[in-house]
Order: sequence, then C-alpha cells, then structure tokens
Amino acid sequence: MRHTATLFATFLAFGLAGCVRTPDGSLEPRYVPEVKSVGKVPVVALKPNRQEPEQIFPRRPASAPPPQLVEVPDAAVRRRPVSRVMPPPPREETVTCRQVQSADGRVRMDCS
Repeated sequence: MRHTATLFATFLAFGLAGCVRTPDGSLEPRYVPEVKSVGKVPVVALKPNRQEPEQIFPRRPASAPPPQLVEVPDAAVRRRPVSRVMPPPPREETVTCRQVQSADGRVRMDCS
C-alpha cells in the first residue's frame, strides 16, 4: 500500500509538471519546484512557471495619438462618369471587293 501511494504521487507529479509551448515557440515546464518552509521543516512544492504576457511586456503609454480614419463615400454614392463619345456617322459609300490573282499564282482580295 505504501508503494502504491508513492507511485500514484509520482505519476501525478509528472502529469502536473508537463511542458507548455510559449508564444515564441519554445518549450518550458508548466510547474517548477520551489522550496518553502513550514515552520522549521523545508517542503518542496510545485509553483506555476507560466507568466502572463502582460507581466512580461507591460503596457506603455502611446507616444503619439492613433491615426485618424479617412472617410470614403459609399459605392452607391459614387457616380460613374458619363460617356461623351459620339458614335461615328454611318458611311454613305459602299465598298466593293474582288479577287486578284498575281503572277506567282497567289490570290488576294482587292477592296476599293
């Protein structure tokens, strides 16, 4: 019975003392041993090793005011520019094309 309690306490200590990944990607133990004294008797206890980001990097007052947001009108308010390009007037003359054979036997279209 005595060995069972020791074995159970050992497995419990290993489970509590697992590793944790920090924000920078490194591994650190979740709990570290700490020696406390209860009266005249020293006692080994596990204390959390994790620190909060606010403790590591305390907030500092801003040196400059935050940038102002620029207001942009909605897409529904913006209007597309009106096209002022006039279509060309229709042609009054007609085009006639005919096939012309050259001296080397090639045929081409001659339009006038």
